Amino acid sequence: DTLAPQTMTLSTRIWMSVLRGYLVIAVGLVIVKVVQMTLLK
Repeated sequence: DTLAPQTMTLSTRIWMSVLRGYLVIAVGLVIVKVVQMTLLK
């Protein structure tokens, strides 16, 4: 027996978008930090 696909409730969708936004912000901050380090040497 296989598992049924998880139903995307509203809270699940909101939580997924929050996590995705956090990931995007974190990656953006890392990129900014790397650029600052390379330019300010």
